[in-house]
Amino acid sequence: SIMQSDEIKLILSTGGPAMVKASYSAGKPAIGVGSGNAPILVDETADVLQACGSIIMGKTFDNGVICAAEQSVVAVGGVYNELKELMILRGVHFLMGNERDKLATFIEKHGRINPDIVGQTPEEIARRAGLDLDQIPTGTVVLATEETTVGEDNPLSKEKLSPVIALYKTSTFDDGIQMCRSLALNGGVGHSAGLYTSTLDPEEAQRREELFLTEVPVHRVIVNAPTSMASIGTSFNFAIDPSLTLGVGTSAGSSISSNLGPQHLINLSIVAERQEHIEWLKLPQQLYFNRGCMEEALKGNVRGEKRALVVTDKGMVRSGILQRVLKCLRSEGLDVEVFSNVHPDPDEECIRNGVEVCDAFQPDIIVCVGGGSPIDAGKFIRAKYEHPGLTLEDASTRFIEIRKRTSPFPSTWSKVKKLIAIPTTSGTGSEVSPFTVVTSDEGKKYPIASYRLTPDVAICDSTLCDSLPRSLVAHAGLDSITHAIESFVSVAQNDFTKTQSLEALHLLFKYLPESYASGSARSRDACHRGATIAGIAFSNSFLGICHSLAHQLGAKFHLPHGMTCAILLPHVIDYNASESPTKMGIYPSYYYPQAADRYAAIAKHVGASTFNANGLIKLIHEIMIKLDTPLTFQDAGVDESDFLDSLEMLSKDAFDDQCTAANPRYPLVSELKDILLKSYYGAEAFE
Repeated sequence: SIMQSDEIKLILSTGGPAMVKASYSAGKPAIGVGSGNAPILVDETADVLQACGSIIMGKTFDNGVICAAEQSVVAVGGVYNELKELMILRGVHFLMGNERDKLATFIEKHGRINPDIVGQTPEEIARRAGLDLDQIPTGTVVLATEETTVGEDNPLSKEKLSPVIALYKTSTFDDGIQMCRSLALNGGVGHSAGLYTSTLDPEEAQRREELFLTEVPVHRVIVNAPTSMASIGTSFNFAIDPSLTLGVGTSAGSSISSNLGPQHLINLSIVAERQEHIEWLKLPQQLYFNRGCMEEALKGNVRGEKRALVVTDKGMVRSGILQRVLKCLRSEGLDVEVFSNVHPDPDEECIRNGVEVCDAFQPDIIVCVGGGSPIDAGKFIRAKYEHPGLTLEDASTRFIEIRKRTSPFPSTWSKVKKLIAIPTTSGTGSEVSPFTVVTSDEGKKYPIASYRLTPDVAICDSTLCDSLPRSLVAHAGLDSITHAIESFVSVAQNDFTKTQSLEALHLLFKYLPESYASGSARSRDACHRGATIAGIAFSNSFLGICHSLAHQLGAKFHLPHGMTCAILLPHVIDYNASESPTKMGIYPSYYYPQAADRYAAIAKHVGASTFNANGLIKLIHEIMIKLDTPLTFQDAGVDESDFLDSLEMLSKDAFDDQCTAANPRYPLVSELKDILLKSYYGAEAFE
């Protein structure tokens, strides 16, 4: 009756066959979809390491529930054994004999897919199917079988909607195409299929893609990328529109052949090759450094302007640093207003108050003076001043891939000509970064990312750090170390950012203990440069779950950010260094797990005792001890009951944090919870 209501103008049906049939029978315009049974062909030229990583990434995404998820893999000739061995190393468990038969029986119920298997974990599927759980290795991410037949009598050759996959072997590329054709005809007509090929001959590559598209009856051919993710338009290509409604064309009873969009009136077939982004290194337009450079750099950038708003905090007012800044501005004839009500972890009230000052004063430039909080506040004050309707939710909109926003960030420079950042701590890197963090009225931290937030000018004068208290030197320095390490292992790391990360780590590991112990001019200058260089690195390759977790812990327990990062960091390194992660980080240029090798490179660069993740962890613990920093949150004084009561919320909010997207290992909420527990009690408590 709802479908036939006069108020219903169009029916969009994304359910099972019965729902689609009911939609088409309602007498209304209807758009329905069909089932998928995506076959994946790995040919003899394929990069098997990349293919294995992508197939497992796709199959573990949402536990295989996506209709475009990989269902069967067809390997050609000599790559079969190599692919199988790599799959086993990555946590795929192959079932044979009686165990395989039990799984095949469990998959179907009354001729249809058994709902008890849909979206379950490998362990739960094994339990429900009556398999021998002692034979299932801990950490299994996908269950697999080796198959030779395709048809109604083989449930493992059909759609499985779970982390279960079938592996087939063929002698030639042409035989592989015919096997994929048979699999697509077995319940996946019109949907999706994948091809992994790395032939160096462009004409041969085109021939193979066209032959695959011609012979295999699907409307989405995904080349060298996970079908489950690329087919729904989330990542890996720009040819497919984001959508969870995937048409299968008239050949399979659907009125559209593409992802739901304006083009649904015709049948379209799309070949989407894996594409890497255009990359860049974005910095402030001007960056000044060297001891004593502040006055000259500031005067040169405000000359000719009329009104300057200085955003700072009470500490800068008391320290005398603010007076140096005001003297420079007034010597150039500027009218100056000071907004000094910024406190640690700026919140929405702080932003509103700052915008009110802007509305009344109408500054030409904004000068942010202080640590990360005044600079973060100044960035969002500018954005809100120029765009009053901008909300935290819109500014921090979710996106599965870092550079694919669901809504654009508004432009700047409409009212404020320049945002000048003058850092007085050596840690946040905010003076060169496109990030800011604002706490909502409800107490939730919102990390916001847009290059339109990047300051126009950064002035890095280490004399402003000479009187820093030792605790702030330690915490800021540890934050910088975390920035450099996370940016180096990020999925978005590139040849330009990794050199910045390593140089920052060289400076910080060498000079931070000296800066903490004696505060010498050379050590303060080295750490100040290191912090900014680390900021340049993470501004262009981003961070990871250490910061995702630190944002939540800082908001909940009001802990120093750098200390929080440092306590988490060894456990995050240990977690990320896995060779067979449950889920791999998602980024087009990140082909397979590389975190362990990257941690080893860092360990070698900074002179750890062993060149691996454990050597780096040991070195971090050593520097934390030198900086009188607690190694656990229990030692830091966090109440145990409060921590445990908040554990679930902290884990979920960290998973949803924007920094999570660039982590080399894409976490489960349960895995984040495990990291938090180890960070509270110490890893040895779980050994």
